[in-house]
Amino acid sequence: MPCWTVTTTKLELKNANLTFLKKALERLGYHVFERDGVLTWENGEYRNGNLTMRGANGEAEGKKIRQAYSGEIVRAQAARMGWKVTQKGPNRYQVVKGR
Repeated sequence: MPCWTVTTTKLELKNANLTFLKKALERLGYHVFERDGVLTWENGEYRNGNLTMRGANGEAEGKKIRQAYSGEIVRAQAARMGWKVTQKGPNRYQVVKGR
């Protein structure tokens, strides 16, 4: 592929909670901007249920974003239930019921 080519990867992420997605992106080190229900960051955008990544490794980055998003959901639900979440490794969590 020529060096002047821009690769775009589109991933479907329907009904994402923008708050959780924004937290996940920030946890991955992105600077996220939100406007009118659209999230944008350095090499990507979330709009209308589609995650669009620009760059050669867009699919791998999309997978990382989905995993980070799942982690934010785990944290939010655990906090809602009063449980403690400990991250045991990449994408591995231990959830313990509070006493």
